[in-house]
Amino acid sequence: MPARAEAGGRLLILELTAPRSAPARAFLGLYLGRVVPFVARVRSGNREAGTLMRYYWDTIRTCVRPEAILQALAEAGFADVKRHVELGVFSEYSARRP
Repeated sequence: MPARAEAGGRLLILELTAPRSAPARAFLGLYLGRVVPFVARVRSGNREAGTLMRYYWDTIRTCVRPEAILQALAEAGFADVKRHVELGVFSEYSARRP
């Protein structure tokens, strides 16, 4: 008999989400795309540390929009799908698997 996944469970996803407003996105982009990479490179003495931190901002900037994540979770069969936002950029997605 094939193994069967147990029903039930909770899902929690935490991520940084690029702000919708252009000024906030520009500020965060300047901070995460320029300031943090510069500090990382200077503090570590490693040029690649700056590149890695710049890449981090690129992944945030081009991330899947929250609406698409919520829809995908619902379509995957999760219930009570929610998103809570702190400070305009910290997204907490939660859902329950019936």
